[in-house]
Amino acid sequence: VTLIEEILENFDNKRFLLFNLPGQAYTLYSEEKSYNNFSMANVVDSLLYKLSDQKHIDIEKNSFKFIGIGFGAFFLLTFSNINYYQIYFRFKI
Repeated sequence: VTLIEEILENFDNKRFLLFNLPGQAYTLYSEEKSYNNFSMANVVDSLLYKLSDQKHIDIEKNSFKFIGIGFGAFFLLTFSNINYYQIYFRFKI
């Protein structure tokens, strides 16, 4: 059973947001830019803000769970450290 199958079978909240890192299959990126933990944490933050602004998610009311695999775990760790107080009260990592 894969991780996603396990989540689908055992959890009520079944909305997923999946994205690839720059440079992986089907992504556009600049070879001159450095994609470090801080820049990728900013991407996660900007994406959540945009989804909230467009009323696709409600950061105040919804519960979120984040799963980072491989380098994604480092990006989420950086994101959680930068946004500690917001995450402590709003998100579960």
